[in-house]
Amino acid sequence: MSPKNFLQSTLGYCSGSVQQPIMALIWRALSALVVLGILGRINRSLLYWTLNNWQRPVRWNPKNEVVLLTGSSGGRKPFEVKATSHF
Repeated sequence: MSPKNFLQSTLGYCSGSVQQPIMALIWRALSALVVLGILGRINRSLLYWTLNNWQRPVRWNPKNEVVLLTGSSGGRKPFEVKATSHF
């Protein structure tokens, strides 16, 4: 059963003059949801590329990373870990 036939059978109790506007409203709502879904995917993709400076993701290589442990000699602060990328 196609979606259109399903809607027509569901709205079969309504008269034809009421059924047509309801069908049009349902199709517009479904179309709007599809468009919003597509725009959301485009937005997510553009945000991902923007945050990565328009670069493809590079696999993480531990040989290219440097870890620097710092802390005070008096023991007042816990040590901090700062990771920097070495390209």
